[in-house]
Amino acid sequence: MFHLKGSQSSFYAVYNDEKPGVLTAVEKTLVGHLKGAVAFDNSSGLWIIHSIPKLSESPDQYQYPDTGRIYGQHMLCVTLSSAYMLPLIEQLVLSKPQFLATYVSEDWTEKYPEIEALFNDRPKTNETSKIAPFETVDGNLKMRHFSKSAKFGKDLYKDLVLPNLGYALHVETWRHGDSEPSVCENGKPLVVNVQFIHFKELAVTFSSFQDHSKWASTIPKESANEEGKMWICLGDINRMYSQFHRGGGTMCIQNNIIWKAFSNLITQVEKCGADVDDDVHVESAQIHSEL
Repeated sequence: MFHLKGSQSSFYAVYNDEKPGVLTAVEKTLVGHLKGAVAFDNSSGLWIIHSIPKLSESPDQYQYPDTGRIYGQHMLCVTLSSAYMLPLIEQLVLSKPQFLATYVSEDWTEKYPEIEALFNDRPKTNETSKIAPFETVDGNLKMRHFSKSAKFGKDLYKDLVLPNLGYALHVETWRHGDSEPSVCENGKPLVVNVQFIHFKELAVTFSSFQDHSKWASTIPKESANEEGKMWICLGDINRMYSQFHRGGGTMCIQNNIIWKAFSNLITQVEKCGADVDDDVHVESAQIHSEL
């Protein structure tokens, strides 16, 4: 990505809400809670969405921080055609990333003022959330990106993702701090917190207190083998009340293979209204055989 620096008809940006130095509480409210990178030239581009604090602190080289080796993390990279560059920028306008490194070629500075405006925090919009369709450059993956601003003031998963996808969600996010409980309606799950995941081949288990990744998988109402009902979302936001007022989003992918890979990791979820000691322990194979 950094090799684009100095080239024509291109741009890149690296963003992370955690960079060297500690943000104060006031500063944290001014930037979104999101980490990633984006790069485009005339033909195609990429969008990286991840959960790793302080990744690539140096703007000119890749560095994986020691802190990222302690907790579980996620990283998603999708390739896009250049037609998706401006829709992607619109999503970032809402979420308001903190940029660590940016580059815009001179010819694109004039051609796409939206890029320079994004970097300089000039775009203005009255929208508090936005849903945008994307697909990979080969057309194999259909996706929807959900973005919210700090003014959205609600749960990203319950109030934006769930109503659009139409399915209840298992959500795995960082559970430290003022975390939200699982949500049910008339005894049926809407948004269910994941408490434990297990990687069978690696014999590794993460609790939600050890896993810094942020992902969600749909819980189909029926027939779990219909691809249209299988969505996996990877993004920026934890289910914490404090993050109602932070910008961020999630990229949801419609794909049964990816859905199964994530959903089958789940071994324990939190019942609605349950205390921590009253969580539900289940085998992942059992969960999804009953869907």
